[in-house]
Amino acid sequence: MALLQFNASQNYAVASLGNSTTFDVGDPVYVAGFPFEPDSSDANGFVFQTGRISFVLQQPLEGGYLIGYTADVEKGMSGGPILNSQGEVIGINGIFAHALSFSHPYIYEDGTPPNDDLKADMRRSSWGVPIDKLAQLAPQFASDNSVPVRVEKPSPEPIAQLIETVDGIAQQISVLITRSDLENGSGVIVAKEGNAYYFILYQWKRNILSDMGLFQEALEAVDKAVQINPDNSFGYFRRAWTRVALEDSEKATWEEKDYEEAIADINKALELNPGNAFYYVSKGAIYTRKEDYAQAIEYLNKAIEAEPDFATAYAERGLIYAKQGNRQKFTEDLEKALRLRPDNVRFYTIRGNGYFALEEKQKGIDDYDKAISLDSEPPHQSYNLRGKQLFSQEDYEAALVDYNKAIELNPDRASYYSNRGDAYYRQGDYKAALADYNKAIELKPGNTLYSALLYNSRGRLLFQQKDYEAALTNYNKAIELKPGIHSFYPNRGLVLFQQRDYEAALADYKKAIELKPDIAIYYLHRGKVFFEQKDYKAALADYNRAIELKPDNAFYYSNRGKVFFEQKDYEAALADYNRAIELKPDDPSSYHSRGLVYYEQKKPKIAIADFTEAIRLQPEKAAYYESLALSYSQNGEKLKAGENFQKAATLYEQQGNTEGYQTAVKRLEEIQQFLQYYIERGDKLYQQKDYEAAIKSYTLGLSKANVAGIGVNLGEVKLGGKLVLQITQVNKDSPAFNVGLKSGDIILEADGKLLLSDNADTLSSFINKYIKGEVGTEVTLKILREIKEFTLTVIRVGDKAQVAKLHSRRASAYSRIGNNQKANEDLEKAAALYREQQ
Repeated sequence: MALLQFNASQNYAVASLGNSTTFDVGDPVYVAGFPFEPDSSDANGFVFQTGRISFVLQQPLEGGYLIGYTADVEKGMSGGPILNSQGEVIGINGIFAHALSFSHPYIYEDGTPPNDDLKADMRRSSWGVPIDKLAQLAPQFASDNSVPVRVEKPSPEPIAQLIETVDGIAQQISVLITRSDLENGSGVIVAKEGNAYYFILYQWKRNILSDMGLFQEALEAVDKAVQINPDNSFGYFRRAWTRVALEDSEKATWEEKDYEEAIADINKALELNPGNAFYYVSKGAIYTRKEDYAQAIEYLNKAIEAEPDFATAYAERGLIYAKQGNRQKFTEDLEKALRLRPDNVRFYTIRGNGYFALEEKQKGIDDYDKAISLDSEPPHQSYNLRGKQLFSQEDYEAALVDYNKAIELNPDRASYYSNRGDAYYRQGDYKAALADYNKAIELKPGNTLYSALLYNSRGRLLFQQKDYEAALTNYNKAIELKPGIHSFYPNRGLVLFQQRDYEAALADYKKAIELKPDIAIYYLHRGKVFFEQKDYKAALADYNRAIELKPDNAFYYSNRGKVFFEQKDYEAALADYNRAIELKPDDPSSYHSRGLVYYEQKKPKIAIADFTEAIRLQPEKAAYYESLALSYSQNGEKLKAGENFQKAATLYEQQGNTEGYQTAVKRLEEIQQFLQYYIERGDKLYQQKDYEAAIKSYTLGLSKANVAGIGVNLGEVKLGGKLVLQITQVNKDSPAFNVGLKSGDIILEADGKLLLSDNADTLSSFINKYIKGEVGTEVTLKILREIKEFTLTVIRVGDKAQVAKLHSRRASAYSRIGNNQKANEDLEKAAALYREQQ
């Protein structure tokens, strides 16, 4: 019972108080209050009920409940007045009839339960606390009445008038208590001092503080209760669940929660009240939260042994069996629970959860439908719970239907919006998800873990939208609210990584690892930052640690393989990529990475096989076609190289990747400078019997035969802040090979022209302008090899064998279309070129 104050300039009626000497079993009573979401035509939701006193206990129940009565009390009326026929307040509403057995309110203050027959009778009554409790809370306001007032039974007409009078009094002294995102309650105005009014709100102080999210303060309150009465087992029970709530509010993941102090309190409750079935169920419930199902079942078995008809124990145990995949025991336990309590809404939701765990979705849906049909209150919680089950099974569309219904029935519950936002997020509807996260934050401001998680969720969504600044703001807020949650830091680290603020990202990963040093993925992310900084030693150390913690994660091996690749330790890289593929054979990136190793090892045929498999697994990845094209080119298959560069360019263009598109087009153009490309393309068309098209391909190749390069492949690197050309491959027996040029050499000048540029396209144009030229001409190059500069001259030599092959192939095509004259001309040219090579 709490005494709260409000100030007002207008006048409010103050209750006249009775006491416990003024009532007895059989006396008429009148109760009032404001039910939560009542089915009432009254605009203000006020409800007034009549009944008679059914119990006046010698020993109060836990919480001070002493008065039982037949008047119907609904949820939300707790705290409202119980009045006698004189309109005096003799008690405060507390428990409504047929309260859930799991809440187990029928325990005496000393922790002992009433016998089964008495408990069954108790359940049929509503229960309240006598107004005498006010004397302990605020003795200055308590009644000094000590003489019971008896009223003779009036005639029927005066009874109706009496009820109307008491109803009027009740309406004047009752107040509606509303709290943000919490269920409404009721109160009674009991005193006035000047403009200050005092009203009673009946609820455990612990509960009030918990509802406000003040779990540490709630724990302090229940600690005080235990100190006052250390032999009351129920006090330890209350403290256990307060500890659970506190731990849930401070730790974001189940793996961080051990609930050891809560278990210790339940053990103390059992020590004071051995064999209490309710405490055993509570202990089992805590172990269930820890996912220690063996221990949970052990204590639920003890609950059933102590109280064989304890339906909740069967239901909870059955759900665990379902999670373990034991369908038979699940079915038996839930059937037993529902035989004992056939209309229990919660048991149908539990059985529904069990069916979902067993992947029998339709049966799960059916049980939730049954729960919703039985629920006497708006079933928004059932819709929300079923939505969560459907979400866990990745049926996001069905989950959204349930979340929508839950929000329709209760539009002020923040968690419903955040749940729906998660479903929209998984569907990729980021706009709708963002709107729901915004609404949830609007409804649930404050410094709770839940609020911090909402900011974290919104940050995650904004990150996916590449709105990095907004994501960073949300992650900052989450960390400000709950700086001890380790998972927030790597999320922010990902944003900082994308913004290339590597030092800040490293600081966040370091903090996450300090808070939780056994999470492998944190080392992986930090290793990726080190990798980008080219600190391969540090990256390797982090990847090693990640693999030590999670030795069966393919992704960790593939990332470590990249470090070995950069260090040119190709055998170690291959070992890691092989392991990654063994662990996850459907991951295309591992095949691609392994193919790159084989390419560097000049094993193009094996590389081609890996790149082909990567494309089979992920056919829309443009970079895979580029790598395949390079391997075909390395293997001398220029046409296939060109076809794959063309495919890569097309995909890049479709995907809006301008840089990728330009690179692929540039490489395609380079391939098309090779005479072999036109020979292969012409041969392919010849095989298709498209002789005219084949002749055009051979002719185009011959048109390029008068221009030659020096027999190298060129790439670009930075030197002194400028882009320069670097030789990446020297073809055997080419002019460059014959004068001693090597892969890695940098071309500084060609015929005195400085080949430096800020622009990649300009640099590429230098190849055709200055490196290539007419067959037989010379080009003088200034070369930088490591730190040494030198000059040499290379003769541009055409490939007579390729030119002869083009004439020979075209002659065959001309012959196929009956143009023997041109066929003979080409044959003569081919023969002359072959003789020159001898």
